[in-house]
Amino acid sequence: MDAAIVNSCVESIVTILETYSVGDIKAIKPYLKKGAAIRGDIAGIMKLGGEFNGSVAVTFTAECILGIVSNMFGEEMTEMNDEIKDAVGEMVNMMAGQVNTKMTEMQKKLKASFDTVYLGKDHPVSHIEGRPVIAMPYKSTAGRFGLEVCFEK
Repeated sequence: MDAAIVNSCVESIVTILETYSVGDIKAIKPYLKKGAAIRGDIAGIMKLGGEFNGSVAVTFTAECILGIVSNMFGEEMTEMNDEIKDAVGEMVNMMAGQVNTKMTEMQKKLKASFDTVYLGKDHPVSHIEGRPVIAMPYKSTAGRFGLEVCFEK
């Protein structure tokens, strides 16, 4: 797993979340994920293609994403709905754009793109079958979120 690519994903989502004032972001110890269920209530998926394939899931607890989207919209959001799904999709799209810029700077032939958003506690996410998934949890004043990263090589 290429640390530079993983770091570009981490830096991108942290930059986006800092834009929406999630407060202090602290990394929790990464681990090798077991099973397909997300650790949270909603996940946005970004696919990677080119030199190799990969996937990145950005997961949020309801508390966290409702706080973030409330900051984005300037009004209190209290329920998980299509507006929340759309906001997560937009964050993943912004993340893909930032990752693509970094890949170009690193002269990597890799393209990131938005794939989908899953809503539902412990919803299963399919990464690349047979490949390890690294889960990187975080906590912020808005709540908990995480990244799941899986590459074919």
